[in-house]
Amino acid sequence: MNPISVSSLNTSLGGKADAGHNHVIADVTGLQAGLDAKATVTYVNTQLSSLNASNVTTLPTLHTIFFTTMYTAFNNLIFRLSKRLYSG
Repeated sequence: MNPISVSSLNTSLGGKADAGHNHVIADVTGLQAGLDAKATVTYVNTQLSSLNASNVTTLPTLHTIFFTTMYTAFNNLIFRLSKRLYSG
């Protein structure tokens, strides 16, 4: 094991960013475009307000599909883990 000198440690740390390191949005390539592509509050509110009685009836179906899928995935995971634990 090679000991590290305080001097070389200070030199290495001197080249690192401070805890208060930050950038403006323009400094990060693609960040502004990514932020611009996000849904706005107005868009989300419009979509929520467009829900009506006719399409709210699909929510129980979506709920069933989601939980059936999660239940199946969980059971498959438990099965694979138990095979690994008890195979050796």
